[in-house]
Amino acid sequence: PLIEITWHRDVQNGTSDIRYTNVEVGNPENGGYIFWGITTGEPYAAFYDVYNKGADNHTDAEWDPVNLDGRVRDPNHFGDNLWHCWDSDLNDIVCP
Repeated sequence: PLIEITWHRDVQNGTSDIRYTNVEVGNPENGGYIFWGITTGEPYAAFYDVYNKGADNHTDAEWDPVNLDGRVRDPNHFGDNLWHCWDSDLNDIVCP
């Protein structure tokens, strides 16, 4: 096996998620994953959580699927563990 896929859907709440995990034995990326979902969270109801096992790096993104504003955190890309935000016009902003 190369990939394990798990998913959930709650029609009543309008939530869902899916996770793809590398399960290939001996692969340096074994344990890495991409996790995406829609929640009832405020102010951000959509998310990605990506774990690059080879680089030992998490990328987390959360956004409002209606207004499109959101935030991202990626230590390897930004050089810190802080949230970096954008507004509804997709312009970089200081996080509120």
